[in-house]
Amino acid sequence: MSCAKRLFACNLTDDGSSRKVRRQVTSFTPHFPSSLRSTTLDTTSVDSSLLVSTPPDEISPSLWTCPICLGVPRVPAQISKCGHIGCMSCFLRHLQISGVTRNGWEQRVMARCPYCREDFAEDNLKIHSSWQPLSKAVLGLVKTRCSLGASSNSVACSWSGTITELLHHETYECPARRIVCPNLFCMYDDSEWKVKQHFGTCTYLQVRCVDCCLPIRWVSRDTHDCEQALKDALRGKSLSIYEF
Repeated sequence: MSCAKRLFACNLTDDGSSRKVRRQVTSFTPHFPSSLRSTTLDTTSVDSSLLVSTPPDEISPSLWTCPICLGVPRVPAQISKCGHIGCMSCFLRHLQISGVTRNGWEQRVMARCPYCREDFAEDNLKIHSSWQPLSKAVLGLVKTRCSLGASSNSVACSWSGTITELLHHETYECPARRIVCPNLFCMYDDSEWKVKQHFGTCTYLQVRCVDCCLPIRWVSRDTHDCEQALKDALRGKSLSIYEF
């Protein structure tokens, strides 16, 4: 009987009858998740006007600029045969447009490095984590500021750092990046701070009632009836909270 009293909020009288008492529904307060992925992922090069500082004059620009788009690679790749650096997307596009099939039976699509004319294939492109330490150190000297904060009119971002950290910042950390509301089926898309304001009033936000353990909409938590919800569940009625 104590379980029934807890679930259905009933007070027993002396004559054995019961009187249902309405009480406030208890639920966990939802928290906005951190590090949501940006919906506008940019893998192109960084414009030279965004650079805060550049490597010393003794270091050739060919060691840290893309020979195709002439920008600083946001997703850098290195040709293992000659060591030249560029954008991964630019090199792959170069292979698609200018590549020819060579090496006989291997049928490898190869193109020439725009700097030294060395032949390379897609498997000759090395990502930053597999570079030699000296090449990593040179690219680490290139500093840049956040391009999303510089181009946004409503949200400012003062971040600055190495070029290898820029992609992660603009994808997961920048307050000016565009993200989608994390609630299931909600397609609201805006800057992070606007999505945070929308999150608490989103009609798709759901929580679980700590008394009956059933999912309820956050906006309708004050009208949730545990007894009626459990009865509906026992009758096989759909518990979908997305029926509006």
